[in-house]
Amino acid sequence: MWILAAALLAGLSFGVFLGLVRARGRGGEEPPTRRRRAAQLASFAFAMGVSLAALQGILFLIRQSHGHLPQPTPPPLFGAQLGLVLYLLGRVLLLDLARWSFHWAVRAPERFDRTWRMEATSIAWGLVAWPCLGAITLSLGYLYDTLSFLVLPMVVAVPLFYETWLHPWLQYWKSRRLGDTAHEELEDWLAGVSARHRTPRFRVRIHRGLEKNAFAMGGLLRHLVVVGGGLAEAMTTEQLKAILAHEIAHVMRRDVLRLVGAVLVGGTCFVTLHLELVSPNIDRSTTTGFLLGMTFVAVAFPLFYVVAPGLLSRRLEYGADRLAVRLLGRGDAMVDALTRLHEIRNIPLDKKSLTHPTGAQRIAAIRELGSAADTSRPGERRDLTSPWSK
Repeated sequence: MWILAAALLAGLSFGVFLGLVRARGRGGEEPPTRRRRAAQLASFAFAMGVSLAALQGILFLIRQSHGHLPQPTPPPLFGAQLGLVLYLLGRVLLLDLARWSFHWAVRAPERFDRTWRMEATSIAWGLVAWPCLGAITLSLGYLYDTLSFLVLPMVVAVPLFYETWLHPWLQYWKSRRLGDTAHEELEDWLAGVSARHRTPRFRVRIHRGLEKNAFAMGGLLRHLVVVGGGLAEAMTTEQLKAILAHEIAHVMRRDVLRLVGAVLVGGTCFVTLHLELVSPNIDRSTTTGFLLGMTFVAVAFPLFYVVAPGLLSRRLEYGADRLAVRLLGRGDAMVDALTRLHEIRNIPLDKKSLTHPTGAQRIAAIRELGSAADTSRPGERRDLTSPWSK
């Protein structure tokens, strides 16, 4: 059954790959929106099929070797092996392969200017970090048997910790600083914001490439705000100041930590349901059981990992906009920046998103705030980080 499942998934993946080859053969610098979306879905399906086929192969090898191991595997070694498998399946074969195949199929340039050396370095760091984190996680789980209920959250937290705290610094710490661009005067403004408010430590980096967006990430020692090179070039200094105010607001409100907490809770619920409800009651050695198990994963995984955190993310965006207006002292600057952001990204203001309100909704909410000038004196510190502050 394991070999049949792996062969079936590999065959489906190959069929999807042929569809990507056909999409690439049509050529064109900027493929139509429908074809891009179809290529995105096909790329993800292709990567998902390859990942699941590889997983079935690994499970088959484990079953074949069962009973032939000379002694139980020590927890640190087993954790390192588990971390390595999760990284290869989830990050390399699923996410990275989906991204590579999509850009290859539609001949689209990468949003971030990554060389093969940068890609290899990133993968190498992952091959080191994930086994180490896995070894630490399972060692702690076996060490504290009385706290075994914490093992599942810890297993879910390892990928989140790597992706939101460790990996961003490994990827962006050598990127350009704000002072290396035409917007260097914004550094003084950011220093003033940090002096007047209870701002956690953060760094701003301008990443090479065509990306026309900005985002805030966590960090071991300080937060990280990354601005795409395409965004920095397409915006005026005042517009970029508003974008930075929004991202700094996320940092001040600890929104990254809140969102990670939501994903952690959702991921723990997903893993618990799978282990306690699905696995004991479904015989995956049969075709019906295998299909039922895959259906549960296909429905529950995006529900717990994407939909639920996305609903929270929409509220966080409104709160960050509200605080950004206070930092800027006027709402029209934020409205101008949001309008320009949608223009350069060719996104309609009324386009819906799972994680963000529409641009029109955000602009309407900002205009309802009216003038909210930041009148604090240079030596005065104000707490504007509360999600209920208005």
